[in-house]
Amino acid sequence: MKHLRPILAAGTLLLGGCASGPYIEDMSTAQVAAGVTVKRDEYRKVTTVTSPVVFRHEPARSTKYWLEAARHDGSPEASFQILLNTWRGHSLGWAFWSQAFDASGEQLPVLKHGSEVGNGGMTYELVGVVCKRSFLDARTATGLNIRIDGTRASQVIELPANYVVGFLARADEVFGSK
Repeated sequence: MKHLRPILAAGTLLLGGCASGPYIEDMSTAQVAAGVTVKRDEYRKVTTVTSPVVFRHEPARSTKYWLEAARHDGSPEASFQILLNTWRGHSLGWAFWSQAFDASGEQLPVLKHGSEVGNGGMTYELVGVVCKRSFLDARTATGLNIRIDGTRASQVIELPANYVVGFLARADEVFGSK
């Protein structure tokens, strides 16, 4: 029994790590806005507004995505991105994320922010899909639905309208009304 406790504790932590708080679809816009974080980098002179992170887990892969707005001092407008962070098992390998499209076929620019290989051959990739404020404003009633394509994978990102509205409301508080 003494040796079983650490195994049970580890199992509980692993399973507990798979649990998540309220689903974003069930959150009010005020709850989404309350979950937004604001950071200031005094050296770079930039303020960043980050939405709550959405986490999805499937066998051999995990995905996190979120919205982010950043504004440099002196810049009249914030820049917006949809960020995608993926972990893929060694059997899946690199995705090589390179293109993004919304459901209407509009192509959006993709910026590669980082990639690395971790323990056991896990691959980590972080990309940003650049979008304009008007792109997000146009999705406040319907939500966001984009697909990011790579050489070896595709990933659909769906964010409901309440999530987009809550994020933009908090961004407006921080940066001033659009």
